[in-house]
Amino acid sequence: MHISQVTRPWLDALDWIQRTGWRSRVHDVAVAKWIFDGWWQQVEKSCCASEKQNLCGFIEALEEVFHDSHDADAVRHLCFLFHEMFESEFVSRRWAALKCSSS
Repeated sequence: MHISQVTRPWLDALDWIQRTGWRSRVHDVAVAKWIFDGWWQQVEKSCCASEKQNLCGFIEALEEVFHDSHDADAVRHLCFLFHEMFESEFVSRRWAALKCSSS
């Protein structure tokens, strides 16, 4: 069975969750949401002005915070998972902001 480049990070993250039990999940999700909300407040206006805004700043902030409490392997998987999780939230908020600015 061939594993695509798109599928591999998901399988790796799922293996990490199974291997570690991700005991800090509740805390990590709360931290990621707090970081996302703060990051969104900083970029909301620029999202309306440019289509080039992406989640890089959010991921950099996650890496910085999680690096203090997790090993490098965990940080890599957490950043992947939270990028995937919050990407739809980002798109939704960006769409709403663009819609409001064009009204």
